[in-house]
Amino acid sequence: MLPMQSVFKLHVVLCLLDKLDKEYASLNEEVVVLKENLHDNTWSPLRDENPNSDVTVSIAKLIYYTIALSDNNACDELLRLAGGVDSISKSVNDIYAH
Repeated sequence: MLPMQSVFKLHVVLCLLDKLDKEYASLNEEVVVLKENLHDNTWSPLRDENPNSDVTVSIAKLIYYTIALSDNNACDELLRLAGGVDSISKSVNDIYAH
């Protein structure tokens, strides 16, 4: 199996969008990303713009950071909101099973 690398970010976003649609949730909903979750050892414009504190950001903005800027910390936050790796894997497998 070949690694997906940053292509995985697209699947995270698509599965999260599906979840938000089913829950009638808004992309404007704000979440708090804790400073401790803005890891130093990865590519993250979100962290670079907020190096000293927690950051409150909309889900839409996290999607922007994830897709347009390939931000790994933003993707981790979206992954958490989407239900984790197992949830993403199940959703993707369900899509391709049809």
